[in-house]
Amino acid sequence: MLPFVLDDDGSLVSEDQSVTNYKPLFIQILDRFSAESGSLRNWIIRLVRQHPALQQFLLEQGLHMITDWAILNDTSPDSLQRILRDFYQLTSDEIDFAVVVLNGYREVYLNDRQKQGGRKRCQDPTTEQLQRIAILIEQNTTQILTPSSVLAQLKQLAAQLRQYRIYRRGGNLPQGQTQSRDVPETAERVEYEMSRYQPDEDDEVSTQIQDFLQKFRQEFTEALEQAVGQVVQDRVQKKPKKAEQFLLALELLHCQQKSMSEIAKILGLPRQDSVSYLLQLKQFRKDVRNLVLLQLKIFIQEKGELFISPDRLEQAAQAIEAELESQIDAVIEAAKKETATAKQYAKQGLLAQKICIYLHQAMNVP
Repeated sequence: MLPFVLDDDGSLVSEDQSVTNYKPLFIQILDRFSAESGSLRNWIIRLVRQHPALQQFLLEQGLHMITDWAILNDTSPDSLQRILRDFYQLTSDEIDFAVVVLNGYREVYLNDRQKQGGRKRCQDPTTEQLQRIAILIEQNTTQILTPSSVLAQLKQLAAQLRQYRIYRRGGNLPQGQTQSRDVPETAERVEYEMSRYQPDEDDEVSTQIQDFLQKFRQEFTEALEQAVGQVVQDRVQKKPKKAEQFLLALELLHCQQKSMSEIAKILGLPRQDSVSYLLQLKQFRKDVRNLVLLQLKIFIQEKGELFISPDRLEQAAQAIEAELESQIDAVIEAAKKETATAKQYAKQGLLAQKICIYLHQAMNVP
């Protein structure tokens, strides 16, 4: 993990001796440290733990470095209800009980914490707090729980929320809890949403769904490839004078995994923010996302009716579209994090792969 925080690559000062915009973490620590705020040791620990590249690396290993109580503190009952329903597919009774537990926790623990100022790291609830939560649960459900049972319920909720956060941020879940964002797993999610509206589960229905999913997997890949091509072509046509620089910068970033400062030097641009302005990655990814979603929604509307009835497809459409948005958002977010991660540790994501294939094959970028 050390390369993520020991990130001084010797390029703080450029060849012309001008200071670059990039600052290694140790420089950031010293710049922001104030003796009045506490010890340097504690300040270092705090900033290292909060370092974005390190946090993302840990997420990829299935570790979300936050206490159970901090997770519960910033989870609203509405969010919990949605996560347990859509991600874990729990029953209504299970969800209702979980919401009661969370509400009891927030009324007791969170209120107590706010009264105390809420600045220190979250500690485990006390036995007295757990007893007060148990009373609230009993009042709302008639279930009598001991303090230890309440603690177990809270830890279970926090574990579910932790796994969901790791999933949403592109990390790996423990074996048995994985919901991969690769196309085959997304297809399984679409299969689930479609099968919920099937009148029965006979062999013919199963075969039809499998045929559809095979076409869906292929369509996702093709949609991403076409979207990348369309967005690149649109950018080149809109700014023909910058086309050569734009294509080369795109290739250097995604295919050769060069940093913004390295690209600026290669292109002869004054600063790395000039490269950012040239690429406009945020808009680029947004355009790709919208085109992929549009094509996939059209595909499901046109092809889905071949496998289930139109009225049942319409019922499933909202859930399927939500999953599609989650899938393409994951691809876009992975590409965003990829360009911000130490290059020797960054994996080439699906979007980067499609960009490189298009540049090398269609645009003849070396």
